[in-house]
This record gives sequence, structure tokens and C-alpha cells, in this order.
Amino acid sequence: MARKVFKIDPLDLNKDVGIGIGLPMGGDKFGKFNLLYNTKDQILASLKNLVLTMKGERIMEPDFGTNIYRLLFENVREDIIEKRIKQDIISSCKKWLPVLNIDFVGAKLVEHTLSIQIAFKVPDYNIEDTLKLEINR
Repeated sequence: MARKVFKIDPLDLNKDVGIGIGLPMGGDKFGKFNLLYNTKDQILASLKNLVLTMKGERIMEPDFGTNIYRLLFENVREDIIEKRIKQDIISSCKKWLPVLNIDFVGAKLVEHTLSIQIAFKVPDYNIEDTLKLEINR
């Protein structure tokens, strides 16, 4: 079943109004969350949250996330693991972040570090950016 996509106008027109919570979740010395104030930062945080969440980890949404951590420890060739990680990220983004147009997903496993690069566009908001992550196994 396809998810219904709602188009919402950019919320970052007012620079004093937070539109999301930054990752990692935490707070300042007063206990307030680290707020995000523009759409681009919120999209990057949402993408990072999706990629780094293991499927089955989120309560009531067992299909949210990716299988990256499981794939890292499979006993197969590195090029196969990299290909599966790319496919997993693309399919998760299509389901959970359909507003993104994924241009490129790169995954490179070197010794004990997985480097991930995701280039994307959000045409409705004229946003282009790249998320870079490094995961140690």
C-alpha cells in the first residue's frame, strides 16, 4: 500500500520558529531540545534518522529504517554488501521520505569503516544536498 504524500509549504519562512528537532537528541544546559529552523536541516536530520535506525527498532513501525547494521556483519564479499546497502537505502527512502529524489547512493567499506554518501534533491523546495555518514563496525 502506497503512503499518501502531503505537500506542505516550506515552514522556514519565520527564522524564530523551530520546525524540527536536531540529532542527536539532547539538550542544552537548560534542558531544551536542539531545534532546527530551516527545511534543509530538517530533511538532513530525517534522512540521517532513517538510515541509522535499524528495522524493528522503532515501536509500532517495524519496517522503518534500514538493515545496514545487519548487512555489515554478513559473511559475503564487500562489493555485495555495498550493493545491498545501496538498495536498502534507496528502497527505505522511497517508502519513508518520498519527497526526496535520490540522485546517488555510495557505500564503501574500508577495513572497519562504512562510508555512506547520499546525494538528493527536493524539487518542491529547490533543495540539493549530500548526506555523508561514517559507521564503524
